[in-house]
Amino acid sequence: MAFDKNIAIGASLRSQLLAIDRTARNLSISSGRLATGKKVNSAIENAPSFFAARELQNLAEDYSRLTDRMGQNIQTIKEADSGLGGITKLLQLAETLGVDALEAIGGANSLTGLSLPELIAAENPNAYWQLDNSSGANNQGTIGASVNGSPGTGVTFNQPAIYPGGGTAARFDGTSNAIIQIPDSAQINTTPRPERTVELTFNANTTAGRQVLYEEGATVNSLGIYIDNGELYVSGRDNGDWGPLGLSQPIVAGETYHVTMVLDQPNGEFRGYVNGQQMSTVGVVSIPLSSHSGNIAIGGTQDGLVFHDGPDGAAGKNFDGLISDVALYNRVLDDATILQHGEATQDPATIEYQRDFNVLMDQITQLAQDSSYRGTNLLFNDSIVSVFNPDESSQYTTAGSDFTAEGLSLDTLSLGSANQITTTLDAIRNAIQKVRSFRGSLATDINVIQNRIDFTQSFENTQIEGADKLTLADLNEESAKLLTSQTRQAIQMDTLTNSVRGRALADLLFNS
Repeated sequence: MAFDKNIAIGASLRSQLLAIDRTARNLSISSGRLATGKKVNSAIENAPSFFAARELQNLAEDYSRLTDRMGQNIQTIKEADSGLGGITKLLQLAETLGVDALEAIGGANSLTGLSLPELIAAENPNAYWQLDNSSGANNQGTIGASVNGSPGTGVTFNQPAIYPGGGTAARFDGTSNAIIQIPDSAQINTTPRPERTVELTFNANTTAGRQVLYEEGATVNSLGIYIDNGELYVSGRDNGDWGPLGLSQPIVAGETYHVTMVLDQPNGEFRGYVNGQQMSTVGVVSIPLSSHSGNIAIGGTQDGLVFHDGPDGAAGKNFDGLISDVALYNRVLDDATILQHGEATQDPATIEYQRDFNVLMDQITQLAQDSSYRGTNLLFNDSIVSVFNPDESSQYTTAGSDFTAEGLSLDTLSLGSANQITTTLDAIRNAIQKVRSFRGSLATDINVIQNRIDFTQSFENTQIEGADKLTLADLNEESAKLLTSQTRQAIQMDTLTNSVRGRALADLLFNS
């Protein structure tokens, strides 16, 4: 209560007024506490409790944000698990498809009814070395006898066909004499070439080491098809302008493969195909292939070759296995024709199965790529980190993996023969096991993160409870105080009123 020197009151009355003022303040405090539920609303009221409570509340807020992030990580894991469920179903369908294909093997060699030699002849190749018993290494293409081949002593004709309905093949024994030399030709290697297609069919006794199937040119400008330690390569290079290019795909010994190499400079591309299916990568070609007067050969090199890892001028690199139907075109064969030629070397009973299998592999890849949550995809090599405390000293990482067909090593598999189907089924079953194992690890991760969420929420509650104990009011106590202050205020006001009336009466009597 402010003091005013112009107002003169007695000590008793002043004491009563001060008491009323204190009661009013207590009444205001109790009303405020009941309204806010807190007994400390500012540092003025109780600085130690106010700042200690704020520190506890800030810590609880920090952990609340961590809880939210952990919850989002669980959603990412759930999305990945959902995707894995779909991938598992697709893999099971692929396994069933493989089993059915294995049971169906044994029909004619081409869906069109034409053999590969007939299909090649219909395309009028510039050169066609069938390598069968009747024509040997002689050219049956439009260039004519000028590019008849000269086989070495390591080449033996009249060998068993390497695909259903095919003619006899030529065996190459892997020695330095296992080579067919082809004369230089302006239509092959001594003039620039913007377009070129080369196809052949082979069955390797081994895929170890480096073995050349076809080559033209040498260590400056060249084209080549070769095996390098389990990988089938098509390669090309124009010195100073493009390359060396090396497109590859894994193969296994004892299986028949149809390989096609395409130089398509008008479209700026260098492509490779296996069994009619394009390899996953494409090389960039800027100009036509320059004159490459190094010798042409089947089954090895004469003047060396530019491989995917650079030029090697040494002769040799001889092939060990069977080759047939080597055809060369000074144009680009379209994808449909290449597919038709590739399928002609496969058992037709499995071709439709192969197409369906490829569709399933595409779907697996698309499903894996679509299994993302807020831009994070555990099925496409992303990872997430769950942080458990504000200073990030406690963390848990959920590492993703690649569950596309390529990541599961299923993208290059074939259903073309019994051995290939068996290999494919093994790979599918391994992929199913990988998916199951990863799903198990995701379940563990969810449990670990959820456990930390539960712990963190309990920790948050503990901090908030501690802050409340420092600042919250006892509502029962404050209600009682409010009622007491109201009663006291009423009594004090009555007392003050009676005192004022008594003094006024005394002054009246005195003055009278």
